[in-house]
Amino acid sequence: MFKFIKNNVFSVNINYFYGYIKFFIRIFGLKLSFKIVDKKVHFKGKNNKLYIKQNKILKESKKIVPGLSIDIDGENNIIIIDSECKFCNSIICCNGNNNEIIIEKSVYNISNLTVNFSGKLDNRKVHIKENVSIGGAKLNCWSENSKITIGQDCMLSYGIKIINGDGHILLDKLTNEYLKNNHNIYCEIGNHVWIGLNSIICKNVKIPDNCVIGAGSVVTKSFNEENCAIAGNPAKIIKKNINWDRKEKI
Repeated sequence: MFKFIKNNVFSVNINYFYGYIKFFIRIFGLKLSFKIVDKKVHFKGKNNKLYIKQNKILKESKKIVPGLSIDIDGENNIIIIDSECKFCNSIICCNGNNNEIIIEKSVYNISNLTVNFSGKLDNRKVHIKENVSIGGAKLNCWSENSKITIGQDCMLSYGIKIINGDGHILLDKLTNEYLKNNHNIYCEIGNHVWIGLNSIICKNVKIPDNCVIGAGSVVTKSFNEENCAIAGNPAKIIKKNINWDRKEKI
């Protein structure tokens, strides 16, 4: 009888995953779920450092950063965050060794950002430069010796994914040998780039300054020409000699 009640009438399960606390509730057969951000700093391993940068001076800290959850599991990882950053519902998850995350100061909000260094891999770096605004983005570093750079004054909309690596290994069908195409990977976003809603930026992609990535685009290759509108799946240049401004059209 107790087991029937537990499984069908009322039950609660709580799981911790990548900085979120997820709640699963069953009431009289009705399933409910919700999640909240665990706004804490979790360090596991040796010589991991969190620095807060203020007036160009780095100060080591283990205090909670408002609006940001930090979870580090490994050794010799460094996170540098400017004191002027304003986070909301954001997560840094860093697994592995000798990784580095730098988030420079911004006059804009950084909301719903996830920086994900999964897979216990080493020597990865994410660098978000000055005055970047983010509505919702996942930066996935899935290969060793890789780097994601977002230039100054970029505007990232909602549902954006930057995928730096394959995530899993690829094998040669005939020899079953590992194809070593997942090392020294990069994603480089130039200055003053607007990335539209639900866009995906894949590995080994460079986007030049002053470009716009259209909503829902899948960018699989690099572009060299600045001041272009880039859109589609796969993305291509659809208009040249453009620029953009944060002001809304009246």
